[in-house]
Amino acid sequence: VDVLQDLIENVKIPKNMSITSHIVNYIMALIFASIHTTSENGTIVLYRILQRPELIEELLEEQKEVLKNNGINPNGTARDVFTFEIVKSLPKLDSIVRESLRLRNEFYELPHSNIGKKKVVLSNGTVIPPGEDVLINAWYNQQYDGWDEYKIADEDRSEFKPYRYLNSGRPSTKVGDDYLVFGEGKHACPGRWFAIQEIKTIISLIIRDYKIRPSSDVIFPTTIATAMPFGSAIIEKK
Repeated sequence: VDVLQDLIENVKIPKNMSITSHIVNYIMALIFASIHTTSENGTIVLYRILQRPELIEELLEEQKEVLKNNGINPNGTARDVFTFEIVKSLPKLDSIVRESLRLRNEFYELPHSNIGKKKVVLSNGTVIPPGEDVLINAWYNQQYDGWDEYKIADEDRSEFKPYRYLNSGRPSTKVGDDYLVFGEGKHACPGRWFAIQEIKTIISLIIRDYKIRPSSDVIFPTTIATAMPFGSAIIEKK
């Protein structure tokens, strides 16, 4: 609803296009964008799990325990089994999702432009002249270990630790200076709860219904040119 209202009130409609066509075009673009990003991030999480195959059994045990405690047949349909409340009650999976997305191979993102007529001076003295663009070094922020307010004891933020955020009070939807996957502040992604719900549901279904194991090394690139991990896997229906 907020997106529709914003399109109606703030976006200039081309002269040769009706308001209906204009809104439909924007909504179609948003749908494709959400599919792309959710699929990409879900793939990254799955590759992290493949990198540590022992996690699969641990996640299955968590899944079975939560379903048992809620009186749900674990072999039921996806709609009956993986409800919002059930997926929300999988803290190990949530920690893996947050840690996987934190270590995404992304560097400079979240571009901003100084559209004013005056320079902007940041607290560290950096000057942003009018018309200049600024990008945030997300990779540095998300690996920097000097964030006192985000500190977790004895952590090495350059390594993948699947349960880093278990019982930390920082779910995969919680944004911060050390976790810029969904942006931050008033411009943080409003659809992140839905996106995370989708990712965790997909992963839960895959590990429940299929046997998966890596058949080659799982590689997570560290260069700017390649963001996605790669490697082959064997997937068998249970």
